[in-house]
Amino acid sequence: MAEYDSNFKTNPPLRTQDDINALLEALKDGTIDAIAVDHVPHEIESKRCEFDHAAFGMASIETCYASLAPAIKKIGLPLFIEKISNNPRSILGVPNIRIVEGAIAELTFFDPKKTWILEKKKALSKAANNPFLGQELSGKVLGIFNKGRFVEAPKN
Repeated sequence: MAEYDSNFKTNPPLRTQDDINALLEALKDGTIDAIAVDHVPHEIESKRCEFDHAAFGMASIETCYASLAPAIKKIGLPLFIEKISNNPRSILGVPNIRIVEGAIAELTFFDPKKTWILEKKKALSKAANNPFLGQELSGKVLGIFNKGRFVEAPKN
């Protein structure tokens, strides 16, 4: 925040390490049931202005996994999947995904060790309000299989 980069202006605001540790404990002990990602793309005029007047939010859909990778390491992949996939579906009354013969496949393929750089020219979102632009990230979604087709993520 020292540089007043409005790409870091989110609601709720980004928190301290102590807050992050408390959230991780709440995920582990069941206080927090689900993880959600608030993808809020903005046109450049909404972010390239005085910090106080800048819009809240970031275009985060393609950096979700990488931005949560440090938390995944601390809570474990099974709990992460439960909190970001299974529990939200249960809360909304949507049947959980089952990986069984004859079921419709809905899968996300990812490489937790892949490092990559988020480049604006290769980003899926047309919005550029992401604090990770130009940074090396660890953990990458490779693609999804949904409704009978595979959609590959861009190669960054």
